[in-house]
Amino acid sequence: MTLSAGLTALLASGTVGQTAGPEFTYQGHLKQAGRPFNGNADFEFRLFDAEVGGTQIGSPVMLPGVPVAAGLFTVRVNEAGEFGSTAFNGDARWLEVSVNGTPLSPRQALTSAPYALALPGMRTKERPDSPNVLGGHKSNGPGNEHDPLGITIGGGGSGVDPQRANASYSTISGGLGNTAQGAYASIGGGLHNNVIYDNGTIAGGVENVSAGGSAFVGGGWDNIAAEAGVVAGGFHNRASFHAVVGGGDNNNASHPHGSIVGGYQNTAEIRGFVGGGNNNHAAGGNAFVGGGGGNYAYSEAAVAGGSNNHAGGQFAAIAGGTGNVADGAASAIPGGLGNSAMGTYSFAAGHQAKSLHNGTFVWDGELFSDFASTGEQQFLVRAYGGVGINTNAPAQGAALTVAGLTQTDGFRMTTGAAEGYVLTTDANGAGTWRPASGGVPNPLVLTGDQPGGAVILGKNTATGDLSAGVAGYATGPGGIGVYAQSDDPSSTGIWGRATAETGITTGVLGQTYSSEGRAVFGLALGSTGKTYGVFGRTLTDQGVGVRGEALADSGITYGGYFTSNSGDGVYGKTDSSATLAAGVRGMLNSNTPGALSAGVHGRVESTGDQGIGVYGVHAGDGWGVYGQTHGGRGVYGLASAGQGVGVYGASSSNAGYGGYFRNTGGVALKVEGGFDANSTATIGGELTVAGATTINDNLLVDGTATVDVLQITGADLAEKFPVSEDAQPGMLMAIDPQHPGNLCLARGAYNRCVAGVVSGANALPVGAVLGNLPGQQRTLPIALTGRVWVYCDATDLAIVPGDLLTTASRPGHAMKVADYPRAQGAIIGKAMTALENGTTGLVLVLVNLQ
Repeated sequence: MTLSAGLTALLASGTVGQTAGPEFTYQGHLKQAGRPFNGNADFEFRLFDAEVGGTQIGSPVMLPGVPVAAGLFTVRVNEAGEFGSTAFNGDARWLEVSVNGTPLSPRQALTSAPYALALPGMRTKERPDSPNVLGGHKSNGPGNEHDPLGITIGGGGSGVDPQRANASYSTISGGLGNTAQGAYASIGGGLHNNVIYDNGTIAGGVENVSAGGSAFVGGGWDNIAAEAGVVAGGFHNRASFHAVVGGGDNNNASHPHGSIVGGYQNTAEIRGFVGGGNNNHAAGGNAFVGGGGGNYAYSEAAVAGGSNNHAGGQFAAIAGGTGNVADGAASAIPGGLGNSAMGTYSFAAGHQAKSLHNGTFVWDGELFSDFASTGEQQFLVRAYGGVGINTNAPAQGAALTVAGLTQTDGFRMTTGAAEGYVLTTDANGAGTWRPASGGVPNPLVLTGDQPGGAVILGKNTATGDLSAGVAGYATGPGGIGVYAQSDDPSSTGIWGRATAETGITTGVLGQTYSSEGRAVFGLALGSTGKTYGVFGRTLTDQGVGVRGEALADSGITYGGYFTSNSGDGVYGKTDSSATLAAGVRGMLNSNTPGALSAGVHGRVESTGDQGIGVYGVHAGDGWGVYGQTHGGRGVYGLASAGQGVGVYGASSSNAGYGGYFRNTGGVALKVEGGFDANSTATIGGELTVAGATTINDNLLVDGTATVDVLQITGADLAEKFPVSEDAQPGMLMAIDPQHPGNLCLARGAYNRCVAGVVSGANALPVGAVLGNLPGQQRTLPIALTGRVWVYCDATDLAIVPGDLLTTASRPGHAMKVADYPRAQGAIIGKAMTALENGTTGLVLVLVNLQ
């Protein structure tokens, strides 16, 4: 038999509207012995990938009993898909036809008609629900273990690097070796890109990964975006959950909602922002770094630019410059070099300006040394060219030049001054110093008419033993060294102030050599209000508000003599926080004192039952009455009638004392009868009581105490340490390498210099305090063992009871130990309460340094 045939595509296999299938129509003319064949014949069709030999594709199509009339016949081939779903993928195919079991030759090459279902270079993979459209290399398509629907591969791929769309409705437009593993994923092109989760997108580039749902990578190389994260491009950038990296190189938005515009090796943690630059770090919630290099901003802090700047305080800000540190809360540095703003609300600018205390302003234009604050609420400027107010041309050699009116409570004019000179003025108010004998009958008359003002204001900042704000000398009988009179109920007859920080300074000094004279005499005639005959104030640690000396060898003389018919005979007040500050202080230095000699002697002459010989009140942390003697009695009180009290002391402060007794060589307090203490009793040595002892509050012994059982109601054992900066109870403290012997806020994770915790947080009192040494003005009780509340940072890891804790990046805070080898030597103790993830707060901790 001989066969001549033609192949045409079967455009529809059923009713109109059905989808075209893989079958096709075969029409031919069959002859037998040269004549057209009539009758029925059995046909068999086989598909091969070569004209001769080759490999059969799919199964054969068997069509028995096909009617043939005048040699003509028409059949449908591959109607059941016997050749397989990948038979027509664009490669060449040959059809072998057998009639009644006899193969006819040659095989017939299939022409374009069977490929009418696909565009050139494109093919479809039929599915009953949604067909897949595949283009590019024949190896492109889903992996063998996947059976997606509705996928599209536009082109690209190779035998080595095929395109793989493994999830339903995913799309790969082109490129080489790209993989779309998530449903609805999309890859625009590029090389070896991988969308792992649903709805992810990679526009192009090389070896980029969309590693979370709805993550986006615009391009670049080796970029990774986590869930809902975005990396626009660049190289080796990382974007965490909902984080964004615009581009650049090796940037890492490592925590949720962090943002990095670009640059190199920048890091943005939770809600942090880095605009660009290199090696910048926005380390906490809402931290901001605009750019520059090596800058660091902690929670709520901002660094606009510059290099190597560190904003560690909450709400701190550094505008630029280099090597600046703003670790105080709400501190600010506008720029410059090597400036530090460590106090809360502090400000530093210029070069090496150190604002170390709360509320200080420091500006320094000097180039070679630090200029640091020494106390809170200071405004300091170091400008060798002078400071000008309302002028841009300060006077040469003047520290301050003011163009305009100034108002002050006092002044010091040294030009032309000399001992014995007096200050005079001309008609224009110009003041000059002149000798007292220079023909000026009234050298200087000062009057005041303002309530609350001072008639004479003296100020002396010298450090000599006899320096005084106002000094008066009277050498004649009946004379008065200084006499001042005030008729206003709110004013002061004499007001003296000594501001030197060392030495024995005196606000007002009066001397008399008369056997009946008065060194200082003050008379206040106001009938109402709080009037004072003499009022003195000193700000030094050894100063005296009012000092009087009586130098006569005989008679009844007084360094100061004070009487009152309705008010206080002596009124003492101190605002100092020094160790020995006292409202009234008496000292007896006699080597051969009399039997009743005393530093302060109080006597009640009244026969009533309510008198008090000496009464002292202190509202701060000092003492109402403090007495010291080297041979007599520090304080001696005698009440000779009724229910009078010889010495009565009261303190309204929780840390104060009604009476304080100390003897460094013997017994501080000796009681020859019963001893009752309805409040705190403080003993500065051994306590000897020859009768019953009753203490209704606390007993404080500054010496040796022997007890059988000691019960302490507090929770921890602490020691007072000097500190270099202020800290709240509950803050972690560390050894300060810049100030030997001092502690500072613990900074940095796993800090092995950690020393303990400031006691007293959350109203949990300290149990015992060591190191309460005199003269230490700036100390804090540091818990070394026991239970104490500690500020903790659970931003990254939650804290549960039993967790070991170490120092955190947030200054003064602890965190859960995650890296145990690194934590050796930096563990503060164990958590006893919990703290939720993503929060900060107080955790009860069993302190055990290790």
